[in-house]
Formats: sequence, structure tokens, C-alpha cells
Amino acid sequence: MMKAAYITSRPDIGKLTEHLQLDETTIPTLTASELKPNQVLIHVKAFSINIDDVNVAQGSMLGGIGIAQAPYPTKSNPHVPGSAYSGTIQAVGSKVTDFLKGDRVFGFNAQPFLHEMGPWAERTIGNPKNLLKLPNNFTFVQGAALVMPLVVAGDMYDLAVPSVAMGTERVMVLGASGGIGSVLVQALRKKFPKLHIVGVCSSKSNDFVMKLGANSTIDYNKGPIHVTVLGSSANDNSNFDVILDCVGGYDYYQSAEKILAPRTGTFITCTGTEQWIGDRMFTRLEAFQYLWQTFMVPLIYNRLPGKHPYYYFAGPMTFGEGSRMIMEQKTIPGIEKVIPFEEDALKSAINLVAAHRAKGKIVVNLEA
Repeated sequence: MMKAAYITSRPDIGKLTEHLQLDETTIPTLTASELKPNQVLIHVKAFSINIDDVNVAQGSMLGGIGIAQAPYPTKSNPHVPGSAYSGTIQAVGSKVTDFLKGDRVFGFNAQPFLHEMGPWAERTIGNPKNLLKLPNNFTFVQGAALVMPLVVAGDMYDLAVPSVAMGTERVMVLGASGGIGSVLVQALRKKFPKLHIVGVCSSKSNDFVMKLGANSTIDYNKGPIHVTVLGSSANDNSNFDVILDCVGGYDYYQSAEKILAPRTGTFITCTGTEQWIGDRMFTRLEAFQYLWQTFMVPLIYNRLPGKHPYYYFAGPMTFGEGSRMIMEQKTIPGIEKVIPFEEDALKSAINLVAAHRAKGKIVVNLEA
């Protein structure tokens, strides 16, 4: 048996820690004999705790839309949560050519849709397509913290690049102090030194976001962002060529419409029209409205002839070119806390993440 965190029933929203167990007597130790030809066995060294890990475990991913959930956990089929991790490869399948035993790697397992095993355990089975080799100058903790910002920010970066070809455009990052937004600000500044970047964050995060590379910030607590932008005499041009949304919510969609360049602007979101999606279960009507507004409307709108704003949803399932570029920049998200793989510490961290109070990544260090 191996040390692992798991649940044997699906908790109500906000009740994950009441169902979570951590021991060394329930989950069988994974071995090389269980590998499929295109899989690798990984000794997990660290994993990060992400809000989607919580949502998947409690069945509320994307508001509870069925296809996005992991299989229902039972005593005979426990669910090991998690997604992002780092570690060393213990064995490789017969068709794996890009990795060798002993390689230091970091990546993610896709529980939504693909139902892969989570890495909140001493060992996990990974898909080589969702792994990268961890540079020697990165620790396992840093690697685990970087995974999700790298995947999501990388996709948002790829979608934004065609709209900043001049390198002097105006870009707004909503949620600039968060794990994904902070990586985007750094990546864009390093690649395009003359971009005008405006970060939307709280006043407490102003100095932090400015140090990341923003030209200025907007405090979201002062009201709708378009009101602040349009009412500021400091802005000779109130339109933005690109708006990157790392927060979500229909209010931001409405504000973006008023300040996005009317004929060429690009709006990119990684969350959609629902803020804190996963904090509640959708009704069937709400699920339809979310899917329609977030996916179908942009799909139709982007195909209309003529010049007009474009809307994109960043929902990557693997590392893209932007991810690799950000990796080469050695951009690392802020890490708020590193904890040992112990039940009390893990549950406390989960509650912090679920309450959206984590100011940086929370990483569990299995080597501590």
C-alpha cells in the first residue's frame, strides 16, 4: 500500500475535507506491471492544490456539468484527487520514447473528461503528452506550482500573440495578481517590452503587479472597470487591443465590451461567464446558458465576416507553444505556502483554496 489522500463518497460543496482521508493502508502501491504502453509510472515528489481539484472531487466542475466530473467514488473504487504534480519517472511503457527512468518531470493528470488518477499520492500514472522535463535549476516544489499557470497562461498567451504583433498594443489582465494572471503579466512583459499592460487587482496587490511588469493597475473594488477606464484623464486611448480574463463573471464580459477595440479587439477568458465556477451547482437552464454564452456564441461570432472583436475560451488539455516559451523565460508563480503531506495540513490548505483566499500557489512537499 502507498500513502495517499482519497475519498470514498462524493461530498457536498464545501465539505471535501470532511470526507477526505489520508493513510497508507487503503490505496494499493502502483507498479510498472500496471502501465499501458503509452503511460509512465511516477514517484510523486510534490503536488499543488488547485480549485479545480476541489471542484472535481465534489462533483461541481463547470457547475456540475456531467461530462466534466470524475467517476463517482465508492469504498471499492476510491477517488484520489489532484491534477498538477512533479516527480521522477520510475518506469515507462513500451511505446514511450520521450522519457526515461529517472527523469525529473512535472505535469498534470486530467481528471475531468479523461478520468485519469489524481496525484495526491506517493505514486501516480501519467500521460507523457502532459509531462515536461523539469530543468535542474527548478525544485520539485516550483515545478508543481508552475503546472497549471503554465498550461492555462500558455494557452491564453498563444491566443493573444496574434493581436499584439506590433508589440506596442494595450493589454488588460483581469486578475493580474493571481497564479495565472501574474504569469501572463510577466510573460508578456518579457516578450514585448513596449506593450502597455494594465493589471486589474485589489489595491493591496498594486505594488506586486507593478513589479511583475504592469504599466498601471486598476482596483476592482472601485466599481466596474470600464467606468474607471473611461473616466480616467490619464488614458488618452480607452480601448484595449487584448483583454485577458483570469477571473470570470458576466460583469467583466459587459465591461470588456465597452473598452475593447471595436473592430480588432480580442477577449480571452479561462473561466467564462460564471465567476468562481464550481462554487455552486448549475440548474439545467444555467448549464445550457453557460455553455451557450461561453462556447457557442464566440464560435459563431468569430466566424462573422468583416472586422469585429473576437472572443476565445482558453481550455487547454496539454502544454502548448506558449507554455514552453514561458518555461524558457523561467517565469515562476508566487508560492504562498509549502506544507507536508499530512492530513491536518492538507485539509487546512484545501479549505484555504476553496475559500479563494490563497494569494499564491499552495504546494504539498512529499519530501518534507
